[in-house]
Amino acid sequence: PARTLLDRAATLTVHELTRELDEALVVLRIVRPGEVADVLTRGACRSGAGILRKLLERRRQQTVTQSEAERVFLALVREAGLPEPEAQVRIAGFTVDFLWREERVIFEIDGYRFHTSRSAFDRDRRKDLALKQARYDPNRVSRDQVKFEPLTVVVHVAGALARAAGK
Repeated sequence: PARTLLDRAATLTVHELTRELDEALVVLRIVRPGEVADVLTRGACRSGAGILRKLLERRRQQTVTQSEAERVFLALVREAGLPEPEAQVRIAGFTVDFLWREERVIFEIDGYRFHTSRSAFDRDRRKDLALKQARYDPNRVSRDQVKFEPLTVVVHVAGALARAAGK
């Protein structure tokens, strides 16, 4: 997978390569950052290596998210001046999209792609229950809400954080 990323770096746009790198590292988890770095060391002179190296370095310096909707969500939170959450955190045996640790507030961004089957629906319910039992406040918004109803999403986040602060 790391070698394939380097091969594709020569032909993809920066945006496409960013998306493929995110998917390989975070969504599919088929490669680790160190493996990509090793391939880049061996193929430093190859076409696309410089761009892939910059993207990998940028990932190390940024909050890691899994999807475009999660990147937009994080941008909305930042633009609204709300406290910055942690992203892709393991809690109660699950990985959550966004966590405000002190407030114990969690937000999940649900895209249609990963939440359409009965097993995915049940998994989400088990996840929410485990998080509630661990005294977290899990919240869910859809990809379309993030994209088409940003103000509603920001109000939801602000409300959840305010309720947590009032406890």
